[in-house]
Amino acid sequence: MARLPDKPRFAAAPSARVYDAIILGPTLGGAFAAALLARRGLRVLWAEHGAPAVAYAHQGFHWPTTALPFPSPRALPPFEDALTELGLTTQVFRLLRPVVPALQLVLPRHRLDLPLDDARRLAECRREFGRDGTHVADVVKQLGAAHAATDGFLRSPEALPAAGLWARWRLRRALKAWPALTSPSGLKDTEPAEHLLARATSFLIYQEGPGPLAMQRSLSQLLAGPQRFPGGWAGLYEMVRHRFEELGGTLLPAEGASGAAVQSLTFEGGRPVGLDVRGSEATHRAAFVLCVLDEGALLPLLPEEVRAKASLLQPAPAAQAVLAVHWVLPSSALPQGLGELVLADDVQGVGALLVQVGPARRQDARTDEAGARLVTATAIVPPDVEAALVQGHVARLEDALGRLLPFARGHLLARSVPQLDAPRRVPGVLLHPLWPRAPKAAWEGQGLSPLTAWTALLRAGREVCPGLGLEGELLAALGAAARVQRAAQGKAKPLGR
Repeated sequence: MARLPDKPRFAAAPSARVYDAIILGPTLGGAFAAALLARRGLRVLWAEHGAPAVAYAHQGFHWPTTALPFPSPRALPPFEDALTELGLTTQVFRLLRPVVPALQLVLPRHRLDLPLDDARRLAECRREFGRDGTHVADVVKQLGAAHAATDGFLRSPEALPAAGLWARWRLRRALKAWPALTSPSGLKDTEPAEHLLARATSFLIYQEGPGPLAMQRSLSQLLAGPQRFPGGWAGLYEMVRHRFEELGGTLLPAEGASGAAVQSLTFEGGRPVGLDVRGSEATHRAAFVLCVLDEGALLPLLPEEVRAKASLLQPAPAAQAVLAVHWVLPSSALPQGLGELVLADDVQGVGALLVQVGPARRQDARTDEAGARLVTATAIVPPDVEAALVQGHVARLEDALGRLLPFARGHLLARSVPQLDAPRRVPGVLLHPLWPRAPKAAWEGQGLSPLTAWTALLRAGREVCPGLGLEGELLAALGAAARVQRAAQGKAKPLGR
């Protein structure tokens, strides 16, 4: 039976509800961390607080909040390992469907598919680029397998996130044994197709100016074979959420009858001890709180007297942002030959444009809408949150999408912009920020430390490993969960001690 760590210790009031850990936030990483801790026998409260969740309803349709493409779980070690431990591998792989073709490139003078089959990809590249196509096909093949060279590192004890001087020293020492982590991708800026592929990396991570690591992992994972899952990220999130409840975890939904369920973090003696929940006189207490929210969403939950001292939690301003626009169109309105994942360059001056085409789903429906397709376009824009400025970026993005899909705009069934239309529990938070690189990080994938000023409060969100995108989200959340488990089992002291 799970027990709380010897320290920190507090006296629980008779009405208090006590847990080993509280997970705060509605992210996929948080869902996996909560489910895995419950699977390992710990008492877990998962509070789905934050803005916004992975999907939302608008104009009668169900829309994804995130526009990240869905990679194969086999290409992400933490993803595959978590599915295996939760007993979801067979169920997930049975539902996955490959994106066909894997990727389509649209350039001012070229248009080509990049299928997974080596022979077909080589033939397509030669058709479009002649002799130079052989080099393009070889680079894509090598890059699509590059992530495998560093998978072992991410399964090692030295993997991110590093917390404390000793951990950072061990990480830097371990990096010397994995030169592939910093190896150049082989993509040439002088070749249009290769330059466009390099630009695609910004859509996959949360860090400005992707370097070798992002290309060797995030871009490689995409080229290894993007997938489609029923309901998208929201479908997977609901599956893990259901598994968490099956395992005996306690779920606190984001919204109650009178608004947000979580009112604030509870502090006693200058340290966090749990959550105050609307409508409940009991404090929900835990030895650790794992926060998967961005810093900007966490700050409003701190008491006023603490917030003034929380200078270390002030969110770093984003350098850029990824903006998404959703259209629902009749299938007949899409151009023939349009792929399910399209990367276009310099359409209407917006720079690189990533377009995903998939099933559309009506609000509250359990199956996809027949004859309708959801088209999601994303572009890199300034990090504006004011509605008027975002609307200007949206107009330019939709002009570019209309240029790529001639005559489709006149057949729109519905449209939505997550940055404007998703429920906003915390105003002024970007949905997909690109933060500047941390100047003193142990390696280019790392951002903020998982440690905060308080031993019991751990960062476990995307700001910890922004240079690895989805994989970084999972590493941060699962790494924090592993530390809590070790402390709860008496095998390690709480972080910060």
